[in-house]
Amino acid sequence: MKRSLKLPLVSMIVMMAAAIAVYSLPQRINQSLPPALNRLSEAKLVEVKDAAGQVTLTGTFTTTSDTKSEIERTAALAGNGTSAKGKAEIELIKQGDAFSKQELELELEGLAESAGFKLYVDGNEIAAFTANKAGKASLKFSSKNAKK
Repeated sequence: MKRSLKLPLVSMIVMMAAAIAVYSLPQRINQSLPPALNRLSEAKLVEVKDAAGQVTLTGTFTTTSDTKSEIERTAALAGNGTSAKGKAEIELIKQGDAFSKQELELELEGLAESAGFKLYVDGNEIAAFTANKAGKASLKFSSKNAKK
């Protein structure tokens, strides 16, 4: 292959690989914990609703670990007759009788491609987000500085 053709070919391959990677990565939201989530230790129900307000995913938090220094709670999210699914995790770091860190993370897939959704915890709207072109989204809310 001539030297003059190698550079454009390599450039095209790199651009295609980057496009594929961006397409398959979930939309990532990384924000501070909103006031509606200040009692994650008591959270029960997590829901993802579509733009029409219909529940797309739902799950109930259960405590999976409760130690002297940390509480972990999880919810498997299932769709209502769809292939959508996900996982929600709460992590609470204890310091005495208070929590020094509270965090909520969600990994979602099988959502309608490039569609808008809203996250609710115990009936409180937490955030609006958009699934990527592969129907995925990743959300993280933390009482610590979210910009790590």
